[in-house]
Amino acid sequence: MTMIYLVLVSIVWAFSFGLIKGQLTGISPEVVASIRLILCVLSFLPFLWLARSYQPNFKLIALGALQFGVMYLAYIQSYQYLPGYLVAVFTIFTPFYVLIWFGCILAARYWQAAMQRLT
Repeated sequence: MTMIYLVLVSIVWAFSFGLIKGQLTGISPEVVASIRLILCVLSFLPFLWLARSYQPNFKLIALGALQFGVMYLAYIQSYQYLPGYLVAVFTIFTPFYVLIWFGCILAARYWQAAMQRLT
């Protein structure tokens, strides 16, 4: 049953790129991002309510909201300049970009430590 939900979410996710590119290009990217963020907050508010015994770190929540908001503004704005399929490709490969950057940073630290041992 879980796989059915996964397939359903994947289909909805795949159509969202075309929908955003085709139907929402006339709407301001700020409005689209704001609506999506408000829907996201409303969907996660019950989880904060259920975790009343846990004291959430509001600075961390605010930082995450800021990062998420800036990311969505850039994401929606990218549809103004790129075709929908290209935005989808960049979005799908985001974990690989993060992995490559992390590998570069890790390699730089490794080589820096190795050079310090040699000197």
